Amino acid sequence: MDIDTRRPIDLLPDLATATVARWLAEHPGDARCMSRSVPTGRHS
Repeated sequence: MDIDTRRPIDLLPDLATATVARWLAEHPGDARCMSRSVPTGRHS
């Protein structure tokens, strides 16, 4: 997410550990933030 424009920069296909780890390795030093609106499958 670009915090200035509030637009997504990149979207991962899933939140699997391997997917996130690969993305982080490919983008060292980039600032990151995640949307909290991602469904987790948990309901209150």
